[in-house]
Amino acid sequence: MTDGLEQHQIRRQLKIDLWMTALALVSISIGLYELGQPEREAGMTPLDWLDLSIVAVFILEFALAVRRQGLREVLRRRWWEIPSLIPLTGGMIASMNGIAVVRGVRLLRLVRVVRLLRVFSVALRFRRVAGFIVRVYQRSQAGALFGAAAIIVLLGSVSAYAAESQSNSRFAAFQDAVWWALNMFTNVAYVDFQPVTGLGRIVAGVLQILGIAFIGIFAGSMANAIMQESPRDESEESSKKSESKDE
Repeated sequence: MTDGLEQHQIRRQLKIDLWMTALALVSISIGLYELGQPEREAGMTPLDWLDLSIVAVFILEFALAVRRQGLREVLRRRWWEIPSLIPLTGGMIASMNGIAVVRGVRLLRLVRVVRLLRVFSVALRFRRVAGFIVRVYQRSQAGALFGAAAIIVLLGSVSAYAAESQSNSRFAAFQDAVWWALNMFTNVAYVDFQPVTGLGRIVAGVLQILGIAFIGIFAGSMANAIMQESPRDESEESSKKSESKDE
């Protein structure tokens, strides 16, 4: 029961990290766009309001973390996020530049620092997400599945090229056969040419059937790996590392 609750909490935190990462990337993109624009007049644009909304989400998430973990713990682990919570936009800077007191301060540089801190925040959040993805990838045997898929597509390409190259001008080049086999295997049917020989059509049918089977196996394997991912796995990995260090 406890393991299930901890697993649920980790999944919830992972979802939060993914959303915060996406919002931070949007905010960074807005900042890069504003830096490439000429001097602007005072006033809020739709991008400024969007950036302010994103900062509001950051502040809310930070406040909820303080409520759950306590102010001291959050400041100890996430103190570097505080400057990125400053709600500064290009429109605000343009308005402040008209005030004599702050005219020479060049607050735009502060905005750039805030953007860089958000990049740093994204990097740290992405490390946690990337670790989860790597563990799921290893557990699901995705590498072996993609390797098998590549072999199937290659064999289908060779077979189609051997069967169609003499009688079908669309298969005159081997790369066209590879492109066709990949489309057949993924069941996209994006290509506008089809085999004309009996063997070529058999290859097309086999590729489509194997492609459907691959999608089902891959989806099931990934779902099973995600369901099995738990805090116990992380503790086992850390214990193995400590044992190897002791040895």
